[in-house]
Amino acid sequence: VLGVATGGRFRFVGEHRIRAAGVLIAGLALQALPGVVNLGSFTIATLLASYFLLACFTAANIRLVGMAIVTVGLAANFAVIAVNGGMPVRARAITAAHIASARDAPGLPYGQKRHLERRSDRLTILADIIPVPQFHEVLSFGDLVLSLGVADVLFHLLRPRKLATADEKQLAT
Repeated sequence: VLGVATGGRFRFVGEHRIRAAGVLIAGLALQALPGVVNLGSFTIATLLASYFLLACFTAANIRLVGMAIVTVGLAANFAVIAVNGGMPVRARAITAAHIASARDAPGLPYGQKRHLERRSDRLTILADIIPVPQFHEVLSFGDLVLSLGVADVLFHLLRPRKLATADEKQLAT
């Protein structure tokens, strides 16, 4: 919204070279798959594979402004999910986000990707611990960083591509 409000246009997106779009689509599809199909013991492996593909996409497009920030957010979520076999969700954050009471938090359906935070979980500072009561959501640090990075990338993609001047081209060679 900010990109368009400040003069950005969707027609400029086509001027920017986006690499490995198929890898992005595959990564997003793998992210969504556990929400559609019960993968059982393959859920976390599928989720981690999705993060790997998304990281490959960001690496292929790292030259785009904001893409490095996206990579940091992906890495934070990948790390906490990998070490805990899923994304821990803090009970206090669920209550603060007005999703459920503290008494009801253990009985919530967390799906295949998340679980209520356990004492044995590690890297919980990166887990879903940030309540967003306005949206009845609980986010992770990685989610916040990822959101800022995606917004930054989109903001810049809505701008016309800057062409290198002759002096810049000569310096690059």
